Amino acid sequence: MQPHDPYNNPDHGGQHPSGPYPPQGGAHPSGGYAQPSGYGQSGGYPPPYGQPGGMPPGPPPAGPAATDPASAKMPGTVITVRVFMFLGGIPGLLLGGILLVAGFFFSDHPDVLAATEDSLLIPSGTLTPDDAAMLLLGAGLIPAVYGLISTLLASFLGKRNGFVLWTTVVFQSLAALWLVISLVTSPAAFVPLAFTVLIIGLMVGSKSRAFYKPVPPGP
Repeated sequence: MQPHDPYNNPDHGGQHPSGPYPPQGGAHPSGGYAQPSGYGQSGGYPPPYGQPGGMPPGPPPAGPAATDPASAKMPGTVITVRVFMFLGGIPGLLLGGILLVAGFFFSDHPDVLAATEDSLLIPSGTLTPDDAAMLLLGAGLIPAVYGLISTLLASFLGKRNGFVLWTTVVFQSLAALWLVISLVTSPAAFVPLAFTVLIIGLMVGSKSRAFYKPVPPGP
């Protein structure tokens, strides 16, 4: 019994190279079919890489995080900073808003200020309506401005932009400087100062900086 020869099988379309009608291109020295002329140029499969006419392998497909900056997951360091900035910004807005409203109210109603001086343990006649208004406006302006900027920056921390990163770092650095000065008169400023320094450290960390430097989209 002779072994099965796929080249002499008529069901496979064609005869063995030793037959009267060899395929185009002639027989291969090893006994198989030779590549027909034009193979890899106008039709058929291209030759593998490393052979004449072969194409080098293309770059690996980029993942969704590399092509779409918005699809990258926010690291835990940035999430922590966002929570801290909301916790400091929203109460700052509320406190500053209350003090500002009170300052404008007392400036327009001096009789109310006179009636509340005794309940506030302020000697009668110590503060004029203008003095009380300026004191309240000054006391409310600082937390209101801090709360507004902190809340806005916390809202934009999801934008993968270096401007957001370094604006947050500069803002928190200025806040830390102000709190250091406030330690002279108020030792309680140490608590917000510690949170501010922690925010700065988290934002300049490697994970946060990598999040704000996304890989540019491919062509």
